[in-house]
Amino acid sequence: MVARNHFTVGVQRKLSPLYSIAAGGMYRISESGNKQRLFQQIAHVQQTLSRFKIAHRLRLDETFSNLAPEYRIRYRLGAELPSRGFRVDPGETYVAFLSEFLMKYKGDSQIPELRITTQLGYLFKGGNKGEFLFDVLIQDPGANSENLFLIGLGYYFSN
Repeated sequence: MVARNHFTVGVQRKLSPLYSIAAGGMYRISESGNKQRLFQQIAHVQQTLSRFKIAHRLRLDETFSNLAPEYRIRYRLGAELPSRGFRVDPGETYVAFLSEFLMKYKGDSQIPELRITTQLGYLFKGGNKGEFLFDVLIQDPGANSENLFLIGLGYYFSN
């Protein structure tokens, strides 16, 4: 088992009620070597007529370490379900289910990845959110598949 910790910071701007853009960076400390990552993304969120909120995200990221740079393109589809009502209100819990498809480019190789995530979150008054997540990452699906199981905590500030 390889231990790793990371810190991510980003800024997001709403372009409209349905679209937002974001950019940021991540620093990872790991036994296998430290990494820095930059990301840029655009997201589209729609409230359906049912209790689900559907979100699409397209993200580009670049990772730098003591090895060759790595570039990824990522598409994520997610659904969020409030514990009661039709939308998540302050003081309420929610659950989210996410599927993300990634293509990693490193040197001359292209490696597909699939990530499946379940999140349990809480929306605080003032718009801040706390989340607990369980993440399964399938690297290079197929014959040479390698799986990672990740558990995480996140806290998101809103202004």
